[in-house]
Amino acid sequence: MDGRKEEASKQAKGQCRFAEQRRMQQYIHNVAALTVQGGGLVFWWMMRTRASNMRPGRGTEKGFSLIELVVSLGVLAILIGLVLPALGGARRRGRMATEVVHVRTLMQLVVQYAATYQDYFPTCGNGPGAASASFPRPLRLAGLLVREDDAISRTGQVWQLTATAYIDPMVIRPGVVPASDAVVMSPRKFADVLFPSAKGVFSPVRRMNEAIEMSWCCGNAPAGACAFADGSADEYRWSDFSTAEGLQIEMWAGVPIFTTWDGVRGKDKHP
Repeated sequence: MDGRKEEASKQAKGQCRFAEQRRMQQYIHNVAALTVQGGGLVFWWMMRTRASNMRPGRGTEKGFSLIELVVSLGVLAILIGLVLPALGGARRRGRMATEVVHVRTLMQLVVQYAATYQDYFPTCGNGPGAASASFPRPLRLAGLLVREDDAISRTGQVWQLTATAYIDPMVIRPGVVPASDAVVMSPRKFADVLFPSAKGVFSPVRRMNEAIEMSWCCGNAPAGACAFADGSADEYRWSDFSTAEGLQIEMWAGVPIFTTWDGVRGKDKHP
């Protein structure tokens, strides 16, 4: 019963996202049409004014006056100002939709890997941090990726696999967190995940085409595409996973998705 409810919820979210995209497309279409009509109206007014100035008895004035040019440029600037925000919003939404699809695909590849390798998350590297960044390598070696760079989206977005996939949940608890250089690899299985719909697996790191690397958490970092152990994916900000008390970070532990409290047995989403 719970499975059917979750599936229905996913379908409802997908329908809402599709409806929102359609509304945005319709808005852009309307604004573009308004811009074209407004530009045509300005051009007609300028031509009409010029023809009026060239009537017999009105002198030999043939060009546009300075006032006419200023008014025309002002109207066009207003119309362009209406269009640019809509186009910018559409570009951002399109980019985010692409990244959500991509990270969901990565999640499916990780599930396929686990089905082949005794339910383990893809393992590579000498420590949890290195393994989180190097997850494309075992996927490539398993034949699930042609190139490791295929893990990067077309928009240049790079993701990291949760470090909790390689850390004993018993050491990711308040008061017992060891120093980062004392953490040892302890690969986890998917069966260790107690709350698949609430435990994040992938979180965004940076974009390849950005000169400055910005962490997804914390501060004023922008939203990014994240994936969860149940295969779902969507756009989130790190603050979406903060409790009423805020983030409780102790040294390296407590970062949403990456080092969730209680590891793979914990929750990133809270009621």
